[in-house]
Amino acid sequence: MLLAAVLYFSSDVRSKLDEMASSTTDNVQWSLSQIQVEFLLLEEAMLHSHVTWSEYDTLQRRYDIFYSRITTLQQSVIYEDLRMVPEFKVALDGAYQFLSDTVSFIDGPRAELRDALPEMIELAHDAHSDVRALSLFGVSHFVNRADQRRTEVTKTLTQVGGLTIVTFTFFGVVLVALLRVYDSTQQRASALALVSSRLEAVVGTALDAIVVADRDGRIMEFNPAAEAIFGYKRDEVIGQDMARVIIPPHLREAHRNGMARHLETGKKRVIDSGRIELEAMRRDGTIFPVELAVSTARSRGRDVFISYLRDISSRRAADAALLKARDDALAGEKAKADMLAVMSHEIRTPLNGMLGTLDLLKDSATNDEQKEYLRLMDVSGRQLLHHVNDVLDITRLDASTMTLNEEPFDLAETVLDLAASFEPTARNGSNELIVEGADAPIWVTGDVVRLRQILVNLIGNALKFTLVGKVKLVIAQLSEDGLVEIAVEDTGIGIAPEDLKRVFEDFVTLDSTYDRKVSGTGLGLGISRRIVEAMGGTIDVQSELDVGTRVEMCLPMPAAEMRDHAQLQDVVVRPANAQVMTVLIVEDNPINRIVLRRMLERGSHTVHEAHDGVEGVKMAESYRYDVILMDISMPKLNGVDATRAIRAGDGASRDVPIVATTAHAQQSDREKFLDAGMSHTLIKPITQQTLFDVLDEFATGVGAARRSAGLRGPMLRPVPADDLIDATVIGALAHAMGSEAVSEIMGAFQVQGEALMARLRSSDDPIAEAEDLAAEMHKLAGSAGVLGANPLASELSQLEMMVRAQQYEPLRHRLKELPCLWERTIVYLAD
Repeated sequence: MLLAAVLYFSSDVRSKLDEMASSTTDNVQWSLSQIQVEFLLLEEAMLHSHVTWSEYDTLQRRYDIFYSRITTLQQSVIYEDLRMVPEFKVALDGAYQFLSDTVSFIDGPRAELRDALPEMIELAHDAHSDVRALSLFGVSHFVNRADQRRTEVTKTLTQVGGLTIVTFTFFGVVLVALLRVYDSTQQRASALALVSSRLEAVVGTALDAIVVADRDGRIMEFNPAAEAIFGYKRDEVIGQDMARVIIPPHLREAHRNGMARHLETGKKRVIDSGRIELEAMRRDGTIFPVELAVSTARSRGRDVFISYLRDISSRRAADAALLKARDDALAGEKAKADMLAVMSHEIRTPLNGMLGTLDLLKDSATNDEQKEYLRLMDVSGRQLLHHVNDVLDITRLDASTMTLNEEPFDLAETVLDLAASFEPTARNGSNELIVEGADAPIWVTGDVVRLRQILVNLIGNALKFTLVGKVKLVIAQLSEDGLVEIAVEDTGIGIAPEDLKRVFEDFVTLDSTYDRKVSGTGLGLGISRRIVEAMGGTIDVQSELDVGTRVEMCLPMPAAEMRDHAQLQDVVVRPANAQVMTVLIVEDNPINRIVLRRMLERGSHTVHEAHDGVEGVKMAESYRYDVILMDISMPKLNGVDATRAIRAGDGASRDVPIVATTAHAQQSDREKFLDAGMSHTLIKPITQQTLFDVLDEFATGVGAARRSAGLRGPMLRPVPADDLIDATVIGALAHAMGSEAVSEIMGAFQVQGEALMARLRSSDDPIAEAEDLAAEMHKLAGSAGVLGANPLASELSQLEMMVRAQQYEPLRHRLKELPCLWERTIVYLAD
């Protein structure tokens, strides 16, 4: 395009230059200037024509010349543009008028010409200005025209120059681009050469056989792995028919038919179908199993077929051995299950007799040592009975021989009590435990023991597989005929769709993210399903991975007449002169509030509730309470700051006893509570007897006397701090949750502790990952506190503080002593 423009302008310049260089313009200008000369010569001839006749001939010649000049101006195309100029046309018309007026004289007789000369001279005088104007206007016009053409030529030359520069610039850019393309092509060629080299290396070092064949089935490539597998050398098989070399005779016809079908129709069965298992043949004729994958590619415009083969002879043998081992294991499991069913019955009979005898011996024990031995025997026997009962439950439920104990009970209270007993477990996993539908008593008829057994399994599983989430218990009476729905929802890791049907099978522990952190036999849900079905109900599970799980059961539980709780609950022994108090509970957890309120109401105390620290401060300012139970961890305002606000104000309860209620209290925390103005500290889980002991202490004035003397209240624990296990805590847990749930918690605690001990034993420097170590010790300390393992919990808490304070040298020494304390604690706990 640029070249065409340059050629066009060059041609235009050349034509204009040719036009300016021609003599036509000069002749025209000369002719125009000669008009006035000719007219002056004509006038001169007219002035001298009266002398001789020869002068008349001169006059006529001059007249003809001038006439010819004027006629040329009027008719010649050269002057066509000039005639378009108004001034020139007027002058031309004037000159022509002179000729028209005098032509008759010139052409007439000479006598008449002589007589007309004076008139012609006068007419010539009048036309003199027109003739002069013709010459001047004509010359001026052509001068201007020449200037215009020179300007146009200059402009055209400028354009040509500019286009020439642009053209050279363009070609320069094109040249640079071509150089870059050339450089890029060279780089690509180098890269392709490198890739080709690498591919050759990959093919040459691949562990799988790679065989490349063309459309005719001729071998084009045969890598070293193929040489090792099939026994041929590469040079021996290149160009050979692949079907005859490596395909067994009984598969060759199918291979050729498949290739012909693919080449004709494009249909694929083996090609690009992923990995399939077939048979291949070695050089010695041995037929062996292979895993095969075939793909296609283009090489030099033709299709080639690339086969990847792997010898799976060893894997087939291993699979066969594994299958046989599985069948043998299944047979062994069945035999073991039959044996367990028989042995469980045989074991349970003497075990029950032994436990009954231990109960009788308790009253005859003469000293504390004997009582302790009896207690240990009783704990061990009941733990053994729990495991035996699990097996018996399965066998009885499968045989439909289980007997249900139908009795009236408060469903709402049962669920709330269970939730309260699981609160420490929920707190250890940073979970929120919520109960819905238990705001009012729900009296129904059913087997409360079996229901509690089901719920312990469901709640335990929900908390086990949920971290930093929510677990919700929902109660709903679906109809008046006694159908009750109880659901346990969690926001845990969820269950894969393909595993949902397996969760209620026996001994099933699903492979999940947390299965290295939790324990279990896999019997709980199987037993729960059998109990629900025995009660005439249904149980179902819905789950989504990484979202959560909902287990719901519908049970026929007819409504029962509401009864007084006092008729059903154990009586807590209190002094005869126990004082009735007004107690403020400051607690953000609704389940904890309900449990504390019911404990206090059983002692006929008046209870007020505050849902957080801010509300608690306001209520303490406006009303005088006898005691305030203050939770520590609360939103908006924690228990320590709330206590400081009450003590610093002038409200009605500024000087009443404030008791801290907390789950994990280290020595530094206890000092902080006391410095804030708290009087005592209760460690959760709180038993009713311990709570009443605190209230009775303040009612008798002991607490007030202690404060007036400047003494601080103790950490209320029923046993000395140097005992390995606080047995009353275990007893309280068993009473509230059932022995099965306590055993499960102990099992999880042991797995958790063994994981930490294994880390300490196997690591050259366990402090290398200090943050992870601190987190594990914090978690195990919380679990130890829940089970009453106070020395272990205290030691772990102090070690955690040393990690966070980066006191690594003394920490390393104390970590060496931790496994010994753990072993003593776990042995005592097992007893």
